[in-house]
Amino acid sequence: MNSLAVVIGATGLEGKALTDRLAAAGHIHRVVTLTRRPADHPGAKVENRVVDFDRLEAYAPLFRFKRCWIPDCRV
Repeated sequence: MNSLAVVIGATGLEGKALTDRLAAAGHIHRVVTLTRRPADHPGAKVENRVVDFDRLEAYAPLFRFKRCWIPDCRV
């Protein structure tokens, strides 16, 4: 099964670190980052999408998944 990870806000310190870890993970086949401005992340598995967070409904096709798991990210 191909695993996709979506990172919202991948330009900050934590978002960059999370994206790097996901890109290095063997079980993740693709990482999509949603950011306000272009983000450079090394690696062929990372795909950046610049979005207007005030109009997320315009990007609904990006959020259609067969299965979804959302981790508990509370700090």
